[in-house]
Amino acid sequence: MFHWPIRVIHRFVGLVVVSALLPALICEASPSRITLLDPAEISNDLVQPLYANVVQSKSELVVQTQANQDYPGVSIRSPKAGWDLSETPIVTMTVRNLSDRPLDVMMSLQNEKSDGVKGASAQKIQVLKGQTATLQMMVGDWYGNRSESFDPTQVARINVLVDRDDKSKSFAIVDIHASGIDEPVKHILESEYFANLQPFFGKGLNIGNTLEAPNEGDWGVKLQDGQLQIVREAGFDSIRLPVRWSAHASKQPPYRLEASFKRRVKSVVDDALNQGLRVVLNVHHYEEIFEDPMAHRDRFLELWRQIASEYAEYPPELAFEILNEAHGKLDAEIWNKLVADTTKIIRQSNPDRWIVIGGVNWNSVNGLASLKLPENDSRIAVTFHYYSPMAVTHQGAPWIEEDASKWLGTTWTGSEEEQTQVQMDFNKALAFGYEHNTPIYLGEYGVYQDADMDTRVTWTSAITRAAVERKMGYAYWEFYSLFGLYDPVTKTWREPLKAAVLKP
Repeated sequence: MFHWPIRVIHRFVGLVVVSALLPALICEASPSRITLLDPAEISNDLVQPLYANVVQSKSELVVQTQANQDYPGVSIRSPKAGWDLSETPIVTMTVRNLSDRPLDVMMSLQNEKSDGVKGASAQKIQVLKGQTATLQMMVGDWYGNRSESFDPTQVARINVLVDRDDKSKSFAIVDIHASGIDEPVKHILESEYFANLQPFFGKGLNIGNTLEAPNEGDWGVKLQDGQLQIVREAGFDSIRLPVRWSAHASKQPPYRLEASFKRRVKSVVDDALNQGLRVVLNVHHYEEIFEDPMAHRDRFLELWRQIASEYAEYPPELAFEILNEAHGKLDAEIWNKLVADTTKIIRQSNPDRWIVIGGVNWNSVNGLASLKLPENDSRIAVTFHYYSPMAVTHQGAPWIEEDASKWLGTTWTGSEEEQTQVQMDFNKALAFGYEHNTPIYLGEYGVYQDADMDTRVTWTSAITRAAVERKMGYAYWEFYSLFGLYDPVTKTWREPLKAAVLKP
């Protein structure tokens, strides 16, 4: 694993000083590691092909699935009465994609009488062609929810499966093991990378529902003179500024941005910088590119050419974020190519500016697994967003496709189980940063206004602490609207919530 020289690490931008972090992250008595699959050691009679051919070697288990079969793959049985994973809450699998296209690989832990849903715990990961990825899941998790019927003390088998396809697929399993929450990142916390890491852009706040609305004011708020001074005086180091550039540019070449809109955005950026706030400026709510990415590729790149040129002479306290929450038809392969092309355009006029990049699937932490960063660029920061569990953070939110009203009254108390899920997810992000020698930026997190205040504060405090303990910069969503820390009517901060962000 290659790491950039330490001089590069010292260039990470941040204001928050974090110390004495190792005791907070490493338990005094961590559970031991349990090997669930070692290809060199496992007995053949414990490996059962499921509509597949399986070849065992000393380094990996190679699986070639049959076409037109439901959930082909391999089942790995426990060598004894069953694995007891009650004290090792994290299961990690390393898998290689040997196919010629991206592959969604599912891992399912199952009790003896499981029907594949009841008595099962499952998660999946997308692996790009020719790439190796690591899937981590919490024992008892079912795609982000808890499985009430799963017994972690009696795990009879592990199924590793792919979806039905009219073509054969191939993948290789390198390792599966269970461990304590700290084990996957213990070496990172003790590394030179972590010792020299600084939180990217420090303590931040999103100025949301403002310039990313179709027009400023459409969503109930407008940024007023003096409000960024209030943000700075409260103790924030930076803002993240979401902008819907696509609504203010021509639809035909050369895709010119409206001069009046450019001036408005620039006035906000200038005000923030004059207040001593760093700024992450992004492209937000470009909805059309998620529906037809190839049709909007040229327009997207031209918008970034104009944005980058506009701010070419700005100080390093301004960073660019390529796009908010890639999803839909903007899949990992298309997104990775778009990231590379956009970075080249930005670098033509901004050779040293920080560029912030997230993964697919709405900037989720699991989307990082398929993210390919531009090569040989030491001014890249990686971002992810965190709103898990959605039943807590988006209860009552009217724009959710599901009926979010059914979640009303959901609480979050910071139980051991809830905290374990948070620790696992944030460790995934930290591991990605370590592997690519880049800072990690928590670009969004927050709880919608319909949740009770105790839940909002408890959840927000826990997420902020998870970021601080891992030296991640962060930006709460958001300033003064539906998730807001600040009430623009009474012109007062919601103090418990603000403290959860600034002093967790």
